[in-house]
Amino acid sequence: MSYNDGKGRTIENLSSVTGIDKTEIKTDIRDYKLFNKAYESYKKEHPNFDKEIIDINIDPFLRLFKAKFSYPVGVKVSPLIFFEIKYDEQHNITNTINNEIFEEIVKIAFEKTIVTGEINTRNVLTDIDNLLPLFDKIRSKNDINHQPSNVISLNRDGGDDHINKQQPENEQQLKGEKQPEEKPSENEQHIENKGQVEEGQYFKNEKGKKSSSETNHDGKAGGPKPGGPVPKSFFETISWRDKLDIKKELHQGLLEAINELFNLSNVLFNRKKAYEVFPIATGMILRTVYEQALRLQLMHVGLWGDYNKTLGKNPFPTLRSIESFINQGDNKTKIFPKKEMIHAFDRIVAAGHREFLNVNIHYPGNIKVTSDTLEGIASGGMFCLIQNIIDGLSP
Repeated sequence: MSYNDGKGRTIENLSSVTGIDKTEIKTDIRDYKLFNKAYESYKKEHPNFDKEIIDINIDPFLRLFKAKFSYPVGVKVSPLIFFEIKYDEQHNITNTINNEIFEEIVKIAFEKTIVTGEINTRNVLTDIDNLLPLFDKIRSKNDINHQPSNVISLNRDGGDDHINKQQPENEQQLKGEKQPEEKPSENEQHIENKGQVEEGQYFKNEKGKKSSSETNHDGKAGGPKPGGPVPKSFFETISWRDKLDIKKELHQGLLEAINELFNLSNVLFNRKKAYEVFPIATGMILRTVYEQALRLQLMHVGLWGDYNKTLGKNPFPTLRSIESFINQGDNKTKIFPKKEMIHAFDRIVAAGHREFLNVNIHYPGNIKVTSDTLEGIASGGMFCLIQNIIDGLSP
C-alpha cells in the first residue's frame, strides 16, 4: 500500500485500510518526504555514504523539525512557524521563509543526526552551533515575534492549522502571562528519554535563581551540550562481527537468536522500537539468547561435558540447572575469565531475571512485561555478560 504522490491510494483509503487516523498518515507522509529529500541529496554529494534508508533511525532528524527551540534567548518558537513552511496538495514543502537557507539547515541537521550521530532526540535545532549564523540571517529578514498569517502547519494531531492573527505566544510570555502546559503528542513522547524535564522548565535553588542546567558555559540558554551519543537502552549496540560464525555449528543457536534480538532493538514499528511494541515476544527471544550464550560459554571453556554429568536422571539441559552448575564450587571463575562477567552473572541471578523471563513464557498473564522491564534486565547485567561472552570467542 502506498500513497505515491496521490497516484496510489488516497489518504482516506489508506486510513480506512490501516485504521490509522488521516492526520497521522498525512504527518507521516510529510515527515518521510522531508527526510527522503535530505537523504537523497546527501547520498548524491557523498557517494561513499552507504547507509540504507530502511536501516536508519530517523527520529532524531524529524524531532529537530518538530521541537520548539529558544531563539533568540528566552523566546520559544516552533520550527514550522520560524521557517514559515508551506505544503502543496501532495504534502511537499513548497516554500519557506528562505528556501536556500532552509535547505542548508536541513543538510546540516541530516549530517549531525544521521551521519555523525552528534545530535539525538534530546536536542533541538539551536544545539547545533553552526546553525546559529543561518538563524541570524533568517531573523534579519523576519521578526519572529510576529507570527505570519495563512501559514499552513501541523497541529498536535498532525492536521492542518491556519495560523490566525492573534496575540503571539512569545508576546504573552514576555508579559509574564502563564501559559497552559503543553503536552507532547503520542508520536513525540516515545522518542524522548524517560525522566526528561518538560521542555522550558528548569530547577530553581532556594533563592529562586536558575540553576546552571539552564545555561551553557558560554552563557547561552538551553543547558550544557550533550557529551556524546545517547546511551543504549536495550541491545541496540550488541556486536558479534568476526566472533560468531554461521559455519560453526556451535555458534548457530546464539547467532540466530542474537540477530533477532538486535533487530527487535533497532527496527522501528510505527515509530517505536520493535521491542517496545512487542515486549512479550522480545522477552522470549532474550531468554533464548541468555541460555544460548551460557551454553556456548560452557562449551568454549570445555565444561559442557562436566555440566551434562550433573543432570542425572534428567538429561535435558535447563537454564536453571546451567545457572546452578556455574555457581557450584569454583566453576564460576573457570567459566568467566573476567571479574566483570562474574559480577554481571551474580546480578542476573540475584535479581531473578531467569525466573521472570520463564514466567513471561509460561504465565504471561501473571506479570506485565514492558519495554521498561526489558531495559532493566539488559542494563542489570544481561547486556554486559552476553557481549563479554561473544567477545571472548575466537575469531
